Amino acid sequence: MNKLGKIFIGLLVLGLVALIGSWIVSEVRWRIVNTPSGKFETAEAYLATGRPPRDVVALEANEGVYWIAYGALDTWMATPSGSAAYVFDADGILRDWTSDVGDDSGFQIRWTGKARPSSIDELRALGK
Repeated sequence: MNKLGKIFIGLLVLGLVALIGSWIVSEVRWRIVNTPSGKFETAEAYLATGRPPRDVVALEANEGVYWIAYGALDTWMATPSGSAAYVFDADGILRDWTSDVGDDSGFQIRWTGKARPSSIDELRALGK
């Protein structure tokens, strides 16, 4: 193999390593950004984080009404199959969450019920 071929192979490997590294960094960022631990425990604090939900639904499940806020899909190179979701009760307390509603079948099973569209304003009013 000539020198030009070795340079090409080296650049190709370097590019592949950079691409894989970027994807890993993006996946880690996705988990960190969407993990509520140490950031919020209430709907009010969630809304104060500056990352408003893309959608909010009210759900009748587990013998009560809960609000699920679905986060934005600002993923960079991460590849979640769904957005993050945060479940709040009528007092505005965070009761459950997932960083990827598409891959978390346990979350889907726990939070199945009769849903209706809701709003950020309704979420903001919880617990008040």
